[in-house]
Amino acid sequence: MTPADVAHPLPLVSQDPDELAQRAKSEAFRALGLNDQILADLAVIGWQNPSPIQLEAIPVALAGKDMIGQAQTGTGKTAAFVLPILQRLYQIEGQGPVALVLCPTRELAKQVHGEFIKMAGHSGARAALIYGGVSMDDQFDALARHPHVVIGTPGRIIDHMKRRTLDLSRLAFAVLDEADQMLDIGFWPDVMWIMGHTPPSRQTLLFSATFPEPIKLMAEKHMKDSVHIRIQPKQVTVEQVDQKYIAIQHDKKTALLAHFIETQKPDQLVVFCRTKHQTDRVAEVLKRKNLSAGAIHGDLPQSKRERTLQQFRNKELQCLIATNVAARGLDIPTVSHVVNYDVPENPEEYVHRIGRTARNGAPGVARTFITAEDGQFLVEIEKHIGLLLEEEAIEGFTTHDEARGEPKRTIADMAVGGVPRLIKPLVGGIRLGRRRR
Repeated sequence: MTPADVAHPLPLVSQDPDELAQRAKSEAFRALGLNDQILADLAVIGWQNPSPIQLEAIPVALAGKDMIGQAQTGTGKTAAFVLPILQRLYQIEGQGPVALVLCPTRELAKQVHGEFIKMAGHSGARAALIYGGVSMDDQFDALARHPHVVIGTPGRIIDHMKRRTLDLSRLAFAVLDEADQMLDIGFWPDVMWIMGHTPPSRQTLLFSATFPEPIKLMAEKHMKDSVHIRIQPKQVTVEQVDQKYIAIQHDKKTALLAHFIETQKPDQLVVFCRTKHQTDRVAEVLKRKNLSAGAIHGDLPQSKRERTLQQFRNKELQCLIATNVAARGLDIPTVSHVVNYDVPENPEEYVHRIGRTARNGAPGVARTFITAEDGQFLVEIEKHIGLLLEEEAIEGFTTHDEARGEPKRTIADMAVGGVPRLIKPLVGGIRLGRRRR
């Protein structure tokens, strides 16, 4: 092993200090405690002002405190933990990863890795990307080069730890990105196993757009005097998203989707389905109608998922049909529309889904298909986002406007536990079953 193979403090100044300070123009980032080299690299990528979550979280992380950072999707949460990690790399000497970033999906891990490389600039910081569904050979090589940071998914991280190709005994940072998913029932045992093989002195940072109370309590149980930072938006969902619902009979949903695509002509569209089987079926129906569509879900081989995502990024596909796996980490600025083919049962998932559009301040459109069985899910979503969704009538398809006969709903109605349910039968004999106050 050569000295270059060992993780060591990054050189603080790689050029003339006066020139470096001149390039590091952002007084706003400087006030957070970041060094001149990091400020210079941020200036190169055009960053001058921290977002609210960065403004609040970075000083806390630099102070060495455990933290829960909560903010909307697309508000810069990744930089809120990457920049403190980079700062720490200038201070810590020793072999082995300094930081571990756990992500719920391969797609999000790849996105975080890309953001890390961009922010690392000319620092020389090395990051290994570790996730399942691909050969381990390249990952063996990446880990053998003793990266400063390891970014990956829990299953493959555990594989490497058990093979002794990854040693986390010197870890200083443990980061859980999209922590509400990481700490959910399915991820919890793996995450806890990994955390149990890291030093108790580690600093733990959790970041996510949402933190349901049970998840927050579970997280705080395994953290030390954690600071909870919450950036509360005026509205949970992005204001630039035009959000409406469309009431439809279940057996007409696919026809409605095809009609919507043909008439709205979205630049690019992400359609969310509840099951993997439904995802494949909807994609095939759209293809038979000569619409450009591809499916992505957890059962597909990694190579197929990456190929489909790349085709979508290259605009070779107009429609991406996905399960929630794509809601976490999918960042494609050209997505103009999101359709919830199946209404999300968890209102927080609604926020993540529609966050795939209206990126970087651009306008976006989100439509949710609501069947007779979905009324309560709609009510819960509206309560969560603090917004009454308007119904959109689509000519030729069943709608509820004329038949509903319900009084005007208000936010106050929702605050006291519900809205009046519909009392009149709908066209086709279905009802939108909502709970009576």
